[in-house]
Amino acid sequence: MAAISNNLCRIDWSYLNNMSIEDASTNVTEQITNQIDDHAPLKNVSIPYRFILRDPWMTKGLMKSSQTCTKLFKKCINQIKTSDPHKKYTKYRNLFNNLKRMTKRNYYYKLFENCRNDMKKTWTNLRSIISKSKDKSSIAQSFKINNVQTSNPTDIANSFGKYYSTMGPDLASKISNSSKSAYHYLNTKRRANTHSLFLTPTDPHEISTILSSIKSKNSTGHDNISTKLLKSIRNSISTPLSILINKSLETGQVPDIFKIAKIIPIYKSKSKDDIKNYRPISLLPAISKIFEKVVHKRLCHFISAHNILNPNQYGFRKKHSTTDAFTKFILDTVTSLDNKNSTIALYVDLSRAFDTLNHDILLQKLEFYGVRGVALDWFRSYISDRKHYVHYSDISSKLFKVTCGVPQGSVLGPLLFILYINDFSDCINMSSILFADDTTTYVSHRDIPTLYNIMNANLKIMGDWYKANLLSLNILKTNYMLFTFKQDNEVPNLQIDIDDMPIERKEWVKFLGLDIDQKLKWDKHTETVKNKLSKCLYAINKAKYILPKYHLRLLYTSLVLPHLSYGLPIWGATYQAHLNKLIIMQKKIIRMIAGARYDAHTLPLFHNLGLMNLADLHRFHVCKFVFTNLNSLLPTPLNNIFISAGRVHEHMTRLNRSCKLHIPLLRTTMATHSMLYWGPTYWNNLPFQLYHSNENFRSSNCFFVRLKNFIMHIQ
Repeated sequence: MAAISNNLCRIDWSYLNNMSIEDASTNVTEQITNQIDDHAPLKNVSIPYRFILRDPWMTKGLMKSSQTCTKLFKKCINQIKTSDPHKKYTKYRNLFNNLKRMTKRNYYYKLFENCRNDMKKTWTNLRSIISKSKDKSSIAQSFKINNVQTSNPTDIANSFGKYYSTMGPDLASKISNSSKSAYHYLNTKRRANTHSLFLTPTDPHEISTILSSIKSKNSTGHDNISTKLLKSIRNSISTPLSILINKSLETGQVPDIFKIAKIIPIYKSKSKDDIKNYRPISLLPAISKIFEKVVHKRLCHFISAHNILNPNQYGFRKKHSTTDAFTKFILDTVTSLDNKNSTIALYVDLSRAFDTLNHDILLQKLEFYGVRGVALDWFRSYISDRKHYVHYSDISSKLFKVTCGVPQGSVLGPLLFILYINDFSDCINMSSILFADDTTTYVSHRDIPTLYNIMNANLKIMGDWYKANLLSLNILKTNYMLFTFKQDNEVPNLQIDIDDMPIERKEWVKFLGLDIDQKLKWDKHTETVKNKLSKCLYAINKAKYILPKYHLRLLYTSLVLPHLSYGLPIWGATYQAHLNKLIIMQKKIIRMIAGARYDAHTLPLFHNLGLMNLADLHRFHVCKFVFTNLNSLLPTPLNNIFISAGRVHEHMTRLNRSCKLHIPLLRTTMATHSMLYWGPTYWNNLPFQLYHSNENFRSSNCFFVRLKNFIMHIQ
């Protein structure tokens, strides 16, 4: 890498200023690839099978002993156990197994000691032990194309390419016409932005910073240049890349060489010889991602400065997450039920939303939001004339043109998509939660027939909006739930439909990783988490013989803790009968990590390992949520969930003076199991000094550390 970097540093890149953007981009790419070919050419190396070490800890001496063990075994076949050959084999086998076990343990001990300060290498090694990595390259050798089975790789690659290029347009062509245009809905509740985006020039320092922050990957696009390589030679290529990008921003043109995607088909499920059952993984040129990151930074700043994105959109935004999205939905639903209302929630599924996005409508919306002039020309160039080819079995298909959708695997694609659907919430008279292409709308009312009428009226608007924006609604996977305390015999037999097609009612749905049931009892979700913990238990049990306690604890924090913590403030105070199965699984895993007996008391084990049990985890995450809420660190829709006692009591009280929160009077058990009750309850039990000192209150991390220490020592 040093030689490549030094040679590139010697080049005077000023000549690029006199070239067109297309010629300059091709020239820079060729300069880099030529250096790679000169100093790191690809070579095919063959290793005899008998010399291949199947396990990293296996030595040549152990392999030789393994062969000796096999020979002794063959000699004792058909021999009685008391015979000399059998005794000799048994003795040798036991010695060999002990030596193998010791060698394996020593290998991993040294391996982890050498990467103690490198968490990336540590996790790579941990995954290799528990066999976490999966072979994603499994693909059939023959496919059924036009009802004919073929194994010709060229025909298969071209069939994949044709299918992926026509998939979006074919789906869009089946969408019926709308009575209104997409621009009509865009003007429903907002006016066009009078400010315009200006794509400010970049410089070598910014390019070097971007290159330092990108993930190091070995995968390459059609140019055979990886992000790992670019990152290692960033100081020598930051200048030419800044010249290229500035030329692109000035002219509003994206080089064609950076608009070609290499697609790898990855098997999903069902029949392996059907190309429809393979997901396209798109690999774009590494240099194009630097272009996109520069523009992405400027577009994000413009969007934030002018408050363009709908506050109900939680996907692909900083400081927004799935946790925020489902917290908003669950708390709204619980509040509605506690106020004796019922709620209908519609879970919308779109068919290949990212692939059917219409380019003309996207450009129209970008202009509406303030992307005009050269900036709009740049985005028009970015999405137009894109091509892709499929790489299958070392064969590349011909190039296919992409006429709709946002580029998969791109930096700008997700942001452009959420801008495309940004006006959806403005067109309906219901609450909505958007997370990328996952859309949930809901409405509450005391009278259930009225509730259905409201939902059906809004569904007509929603259906027309999807048609106007050429997005395909998947009716079969779209469903709804009715949250109510009324008995089934009290609920009238009503239905909701869209385009005269009924939508199925469900008793539970999977919503952003949570299994939500219509009574919010969380029995389905806790069962799902239990099954995930069972798999974690197997993985840790497999690793406990070769890993020390420190690394087993790392496995716990990586495998077990995320499953227990995800959405815990929402479901962690449910009925104890549902939580007990998780508590039992957690204790089993803790005993295994600590090397304790199966019936050992777990409280000291949790303290010794510096870990929290499920009840403490719930308290910790609820208090963490309250802290972020009170400090306005959450998305806007989650503000003002909790009310200070001082706002309720006008006269001075002890609660008022100590900055405590008001605990609301809740009518239902469901509400008392929610964060509406446990948030202020847990918070009011915290010591005043824990959250009110200047140092703690300003630093989230400092507060979270002290909060954990407090919770672990209150027992």
